[in-house]
Amino acid sequence: PYLRIVYNLPTATPTVTATPTVTPIPTVTSTPTPGIKFIRLANDPQRELLGGEEVTYIIELKNGTFPLSNVVVSNALPDQMELITDSIKAPVAWTTDVANRTITWMLPTLAVSDTAQLVYRAQRHTPTPIPPSIIVPTAPPTTATITPTPTASSTGTAPVESNTPTFTATSTTSSSITPTATPTPSTIATTATSTITSTPPVASTDLTISKSGPAAVLLGSEIVYTLKVTNHSARSLTGLTIFDVIPVDAEVVDFGGGSTTMPPVRMIQWQIALLNPDNSVTRNFTIRPARNATQIRNALYFVDVIENGALVMRAVGQAVVVTTIGEGSIDAQSGLWGPAIALETNPPIINAGALVKWEYPGFDGQQSSNPVRNPFQLYLPIIRRQ
Repeated sequence: PYLRIVYNLPTATPTVTATPTVTPIPTVTSTPTPGIKFIRLANDPQRELLGGEEVTYIIELKNGTFPLSNVVVSNALPDQMELITDSIKAPVAWTTDVANRTITWMLPTLAVSDTAQLVYRAQRHTPTPIPPSIIVPTAPPTTATITPTPTASSTGTAPVESNTPTFTATSTTSSSITPTATPTPSTIATTATSTITSTPPVASTDLTISKSGPAAVLLGSEIVYTLKVTNHSARSLTGLTIFDVIPVDAEVVDFGGGSTTMPPVRMIQWQIALLNPDNSVTRNFTIRPARNATQIRNALYFVDVIENGALVMRAVGQAVVVTTIGEGSIDAQSGLWGPAIALETNPPIINAGALVKWEYPGFDGQQSSNPVRNPFQLYLPIIRRQ
């Protein structure tokens, strides 16, 4: 026999887990608006531009999902640039206009997703220097011996021509007999001056003058300039005189065979008797900057051709030679020292960008492009490991 015990245990009721309600995320549908999809500006080349070099500006745009009307694209010329005639290009149906240094392209209707490329070229202008208002130095006085005619009193003035010496003579004796002849410059005391005050002739490419000098020198060093005059004409030129105005805060230590003029205008001048076609002549001179000078600018230099007492040709230097003075060491390759030195005669050229405007029923808009630039030559600081 055995005892059987049976236990009736309660059955656990399972806990019901509630299923979370998932709220669907609404789909955002963007509503397109009328307008240009993009407009961008490019320049070619993108490097530094020297005087006389050209750049091509290219404007590209694409329309969005709505047709636009009265589309106008404009772009202003940078300050240092001049528009090249007949260089404005656009697709068929576009019209162009130029006013107040701004180029404008116009299109009555731009279809959906249409693209356009608008192009023009510009040239960096070479600065035109103002002709120097300088009086050419007076020629040394010359005196001729006069032998007065006995018992005669006379006063005469020889004819005067433009840019030719002026002669004035006076001789007196005790007699009152009227002279029978007018004194001539060859027989009277003369004082000759040759002062060129006439307006210089129009600049010609037949004659050019250039100058070179260092971009930087160490404190206490001297600066050597080289002037070069070239005859590009088909004939020989005679009676040339090269002038260079001495920079302020500088002392000439080597005139290079030239002579100087007296203040207020301190110049070095060289006489060149003959310069044959396609030939050049160079002249050098050396200055020492003042002790407190930090920069020397040599800006005014020119060459005159005087034939038969008249100024027939003048060439004026175009570039300003700027030399910075500092302490430290100068890099042999770049010729520069210390902190970066930008070429002052070549500032950057910045095109601020193109602007497009359009119309759509009940909605007008505009959009700007990116700017572009042609940088100046920049030299980084020289760093040497000690």
